[in-house]
Order: sequence, then C-alpha cells, then structure tokens
Amino acid sequence: MRQSLGFSMTRPVPSALWGVWAIPPGNPIAFLPFGGIGDAMPPRPHPYAFPVYMPSDSEGLFGRQCPTCRRYWRDGGVGVVAVCPYCGDRFGSHFCITEGQMRYIQAYVALFAEAIDSEVEGTYTLNMDEVAETVSRPNQRPSYFFAEEAQQNKFRCKECGGTNDILGTTGYCARCGTRNDVEWLERTRLADIRQRLHSGQTAPSDCVRDTVSAFDSTVRQIVQQLIRHVPLIPARRSALEVSYHSLDKVAVAITSAFGIDLLEGLSGSDQQFVVRMFHRRHVYEHNGGIVDEKYLADTGDNVRLGQALSEDVESAQRLTELVARMVRNFVAGFHQLIPPREEPISWEQEKQKRMQEFRSRQGRSA
Repeated sequence: MRQSLGFSMTRPVPSALWGVWAIPPGNPIAFLPFGGIGDAMPPRPHPYAFPVYMPSDSEGLFGRQCPTCRRYWRDGGVGVVAVCPYCGDRFGSHFCITEGQMRYIQAYVALFAEAIDSEVEGTYTLNMDEVAETVSRPNQRPSYFFAEEAQQNKFRCKECGGTNDILGTTGYCARCGTRNDVEWLERTRLADIRQRLHSGQTAPSDCVRDTVSAFDSTVRQIVQQLIRHVPLIPARRSALEVSYHSLDKVAVAITSAFGIDLLEGLSGSDQQFVVRMFHRRHVYEHNGGIVDEKYLADTGDNVRLGQALSEDVESAQRLTELVARMVRNFVAGFHQLIPPREEPISWEQEKQKRMQEFRSRQGRSA
C-alpha cells in the first residue's frame, strides 16, 4: 500500500515546518532537510527511521532546549546544527528537542506505524488546529499537545538573518553562533543613556556611571563565555578576577589571557580619557563626586584633593562612543577565537545579493 504525507492548517498566522528522522517509539536520530519541489526524500539514516515534521508556533518560531544547560529558547528554524544562545555549545539540531516536542514525535511515529501496518486505506491525522484551540483548556488537550513560550528578547542576527528569542538580553545566534552584545549595547543601553543625556533627564555624571556599568555587564558576560570555551592556565584565569570598573587592569588581563586588545584603534589621548572616566565613575558612585587620594594616585588628574568633580554633555557622549568601540573590539576578538558558523552566513549573504540584484532590475525596468 502506498503512503503519502500531507500538511494543512486553517489558522491565519505565520507557520513553518522542520523535520527529524525518528525511530520507534519516537527517538530523534537525525535532522531531516527539506528539499525543493520534485526532490526525492533523502535516504533514511536507519532502516526503521520515520520522517517527522513539526509545526512552528503562531509566530513561525520553534522551541529548543539545550542538552547541556537545559535552558529554553525559540528560533526561526535551524539546519543540521543548533547553537545554544546561552552557553554557546553546538549540537545536531535533533538533540535540542523539548519535552513537549518529544511527546508529539512519539505520537507522530505511532500514528505513522499504525498507518503502515493497517490493511485499510484511509487518512490518519494529527490535528494541530485542535491543539491550538485547547491551549486554555488543559483537561481537553491531546496527548501530543505542545506549546512554545515567548521569551524576553527577540532579535534578528545581523550576520545570518536568523530570528532568536531568548531569556535575558545577550547571547549567541542559534543559527550561526554570532553574539549580539554589540547590537544590544549600542541600540539599547547606550541609546537610552544618550537620549537621557541630551534631553537633560540625567546629569552627565550619572550618564558616566551608567555607561561604565553597561561596559561592566557586557564585558563580564563575554569573559565568562571565553573562560568556558577557551582553555586557560590557572594564573591567567585568576588574573581575570579584577574589577571591571578599572579599565586599565581589565584591559591588561584580557590581553594577557586571550590576546584581545580592548583599546585597539584608540589614540593615546582617547585611552587616557577613557581610563580616567572609569576611575571617575568610582568617585561618583562611592564618594559623592569628591576627589580622594585614591583617585589622584590612580589617574594623576589635574584636580585637587577634596574637589567636586563635574562632567559636561560632550565628555559623557565621548565616553559612550569609546565604550562602544572597545566592546566592538572585544566581540571581534571573541569571534576570532570562537568563529561563527560560515554556512548560514554565506546563505544570508547570497540571499541579500540576489535580492539586491532583483531590486536593481526592477528599478531599471520602472
């Protein structure tokens, strides 16, 4: 008896599919790629493997769970490899199945096996519209029910175009492994600081403090990932246990441990300025803006002991620009040590090239 697979939906929302090969009673063993129209089914990786196709949620996204850290995220559909946005580990995407998806796969394989074994021709259905309709009725949900959960920060990767939805603010793109630290810092943290600075909502000295704190949290997270993925001798690891508010010390520690120069491309005067401003943050945060002996010893600034420091809009703005440059340096160096996956980036570049050529042709023909 001949079998065929078909899919339909009636809800007016975005939808997509991704597939795995699974063996009874429903164990995923390999990613199942989609072919083009008329393409033959790829060869089975196992004699008893069934093709299983899973639907996206109503935003066209798919839930994933990391086998290492067990944390959950959503993405727009990955290929053979998935990158955990939180810990950066890379897996075959069929290893990132959630518990709900596993129930669906088991029900799907059981139904497929029933159809193959049956001597009666007919249609065998897993009704996903029924699943969608029972979200708010737990007692009426089918056994294969699963629902994805929106997280906190949905972002589009600037390198491969992949959509990610993660808990927290920064992480790896699940498709290619590019980190989003620079985009988050510049478009969210620093953009907010600059808006408050130029509107007069926040004093320049407070903006200095907030800018250094943004640098601290961003660089600290990247360092944690490097420590996790890059082997270090104990002396280099302990050298990283410095205050991230002391730019001169943390810059030396990062260069020593990883060979990454945070200050690359900054002029001598810019370096002196940004180091001094980081020390000023300590004065604003812990000493009410009054110069103490530690500040004078650390900076050699031409001010007097007991003097009240002050900032202007221009110096606070300059600090935000230099902090952004330092973080860009750090992320660039990070990806020299932990390169993103080239394949999805190349796909996106080729797609953008074709789209640009199409727009050019349309413009010439108009």
